[in-house]
Amino acid sequence: RRKALAKPNIKPNEAHLNLAKFEKNHSDDFLLVTQNIDDLHEKAGSKNVLHMHGTLNEGFCMNCNFFFKLDFDITSSYVCKNCRKIGQSRVDVVWFGEQPKHLEKIYSFLNKADMFISIGTSNNVYPAAGFIDYITQFNPKAKLVEFNIEKTAKSSLFEKTYLGPASETVPKFVNSFLEH
Repeated sequence: RRKALAKPNIKPNEAHLNLAKFEKNHSDDFLLVTQNIDDLHEKAGSKNVLHMHGTLNEGFCMNCNFFFKLDFDITSSYVCKNCRKIGQSRVDVVWFGEQPKHLEKIYSFLNKADMFISIGTSNNVYPAAGFIDYITQFNPKAKLVEFNIEKTAKSSLFEKTYLGPASETVPKFVNSFLEH
């Protein structure tokens, strides 16, 4: 899967590009949290990105917690450059049953966010599905905006829901928002 990211036809779409544009205009108070393990947000120009399920472009040693750029095929015979243990390194992706990353930072940001934007999620899988519940309880002044193909069970919690492909709806929202 990591090799597929390097193919020339794998590139950010208009939603990725417009989120980077939005961040550029709000860089001091912007956090993009993604469940995706690709690097399309970074390729689009986003800087303040947290990958709550990890990323295919990094590896780590389970023995010493040493992180490294993963730009090669890792095997069970790989020797950690830090602790020298064999077979203890893997791709930095959260597997089923493992705790998602950066939750403390995400919840801290939810406490102070002026706006919470949810894009392309079913709002059924936790802990991400709980972000909307959390912000409505602990930061009720935040503006809540949803972008999705169809309404979800939590759409009623959002002030505004944009239905349709994110590559079409997000650019319209960002351009409209930046004009005001």
